[in-house]
Amino acid sequence: MFAGDRRRVVLGDFGFCKGILSGAAKAGDPAYMAPETLLCGDMTQASDVWSLGAIAYELATLRKPDFLEGKDPKDVFVDGWRPDLSGVADDLARSVLEGMLVLDPAERPTARRLVRLLLRLDISADEQEAQDTRLKEARAAFADALNRANNETVALRKDPPDRATRMDIIREQCAIAAKLFREIQEIKAEMGETDEPDEREDSEEPEKKHLIEEDDSTDLMRAVDRNDVEAVKALIPLQGGTKMKGCALVGDWKIYEGTALMRAAVYGYTEIVGLLVEKEKGLKDSNGWTALMWAVKNDHTDCVRLLMREKDLKGYNGGTALEMAKLWRNHEIVALLSE
Repeated sequence: MFAGDRRRVVLGDFGFCKGILSGAAKAGDPAYMAPETLLCGDMTQASDVWSLGAIAYELATLRKPDFLEGKDPKDVFVDGWRPDLSGVADDLARSVLEGMLVLDPAERPTARRLVRLLLRLDISADEQEAQDTRLKEARAAFADALNRANNETVALRKDPPDRATRMDIIREQCAIAAKLFREIQEIKAEMGETDEPDEREDSEEPEKKHLIEEDDSTDLMRAVDRNDVEAVKALIPLQGGTKMKGCALVGDWKIYEGTALMRAAVYGYTEIVGLLVEKEKGLKDSNGWTALMWAVKNDHTDCVRLLMREKDLKGYNGGTALEMAKLWRNHEIVALLSE
């Protein structure tokens, strides 16, 4: 532990271990290293979260973590693997560790989200639920006010006789939206949230724009959600190639700055993937993931075949779709991407 500037504490690992295959010495103790680091050599912020979780596990159990139990990492970290946290007595500590020690790096919380979570541990479940409800209602009302103002603006383009009245409505709805926006910021402050992106010091990732929570899905994206092939065909010339500025829940995944093609890849809608691939191939979401990576993540082999032109693209952590498939043990897709 170091505190060079006397204001920060840094955890450093100067342990040495022998390479499993080469016999060469490597820096780092495998007991604290993330699966993707042991298997692929990937070292990201998510890997640091795993390592911090391993340290927290040791503090909670007073035992050094031994997830490998002397075995090869590739034989341990397989689909469905979960750490044995039975030795962690505290329920809250166990729930936090469950999030930090998951196999998929994308599912681990960021450092900032961990801080927010820990700040909220002192709040009762009822208070948390009340805050969440207030925030949800305020966001819904905010979106409703903006939609009403937008609808009136569209109506003004037709030069209606009641133009002055409609202008008053627009001003009123904009004022309501501004008030609700301030309320949302206040609620988020109470919850320990901010609008700042997660801090990623010394990161090689490009600086990210502010991530907007509101769902600004296009009609094309919603047609994909419905698997409405005819609507997709009609909307591709109008909205194909558009990325969201906000986020949407697609299946079980929350995707920021996604595309219609990514949604089709998540759902496994092969016909729609074929329709969209020419228009939207190569686009990335806020994490640097392509539609191919989402198809790999969700085991949609037929979609992977249609998206092969993206196989050499890398995410912001430097990994390709093939490396992801190896990590997640998708053997059929690994063989396909290795061709």
